[in-house]
Amino acid sequence: MTEIVAQIAGLIASAISIGGIQLKKKRHILIAFIAANAFYCIDFLLIGAWSGLLVSLISIIQTLVVYGYDKHKKPITKTLIVVFILISLATGVFSVRQFVDLLPLLAFALYSLSIVQKKGKNLRILTLILIICWMVYDSSVGAYSLLISDTFFTVSTLVAIIRYDILKIKKTKKKP
Repeated sequence: MTEIVAQIAGLIASAISIGGIQLKKKRHILIAFIAANAFYCIDFLLIGAWSGLLVSLISIIQTLVVYGYDKHKKPITKTLIVVFILISLATGVFSVRQFVDLLPLLAFALYSLSIVQKKGKNLRILTLILIICWMVYDSSVGAYSLLISDTFFTVSTLVAIIRYDILKIKKTKKKP
């Protein structure tokens, strides 16, 4: 029963992530990422994937901080970015048991960089890269619903890149 609940939590998290990346405003994307990470925490907790759980918990805190900066239109300092990345690396001390446990840490470092980007385009590109790390990790720890949804999330991210970044550039170039 625990396995089923874990997979359901993973599917909910994935649905939120897939829909969230399609949002135009950065703040809305961040809210979706907070909600998705809460469900990822449930999934990883129930399947005993401690690296994934720790990274998801810290991601919630980190995204809340960035959301606060964004909401008040304050620039995120380089010091804060460095702190985020150092935290992502420090989590490895507590959670790495095997080589595959490094993947959430890499994804977390990329996530730390993605959420502080001023432009949604950069956020989406970094998200595309970090989701590949999660795909490999999810398959190795048995988070199969997440692996399936990672595939959909990858497609959704590609669609968002096309919609908001590639097509927008083409429309801008056509105007005199």
